[in-house]
Amino acid sequence: MRSFTLNHTTTSTELGLRLTGPVQLPAARRVVDDIEVAGRAGTLTRFGGWADTLLALPLAVDTTLGVEAYRKAAIALTKALTISFSGEPGGFTKVKHAEISPLRRELASWGFFDATLVCEPFTYLDLGLDQHTLTTSGTITNPGLIESDPVITLFGTGNLTLTINGTPYRIGAP
Repeated sequence: MRSFTLNHTTTSTELGLRLTGPVQLPAARRVVDDIEVAGRAGTLTRFGGWADTLLALPLAVDTTLGVEAYRKAAIALTKALTISFSGEPGGFTKVKHAEISPLRRELASWGFFDATLVCEPFTYLDLGLDQHTLTTSGTITNPGLIESDPVITLFGTGNLTLTINGTPYRIGAP
């Protein structure tokens, strides 16, 4: 992984940024509560949602022309809505917010800083998505291991029954 892209448009190279170390991509982690119950052998487990992930980016920026490049990069990182890495083509992560450390000048022409991005737990695909078109009765299954929120678009007139996980939904259109 040598570079990243913010908001599907701005690359780290355009911002003058260089990664100075490896970026660890964390896996999604489930929130789990273990509840102790008196008189019971073992604990009860309650599954919650998914915990946010933290991405730590060790960065360097060229400061030969002053700190303007650092300021520009800090603004872009704090306003980022998505981030994708060159080592993960076709996927992106949604950014909730970012924290930028102060600029450290350890070399004459390079400044170093860290960006910590708080992200949603999952990586989303923007390539390789399959669109299914059904003109008659049929079944579409989720090949993943986790529930998904598909976008279902219906076209036509008349009455229709859409069944999702055994629950029928009656839809009427003029």
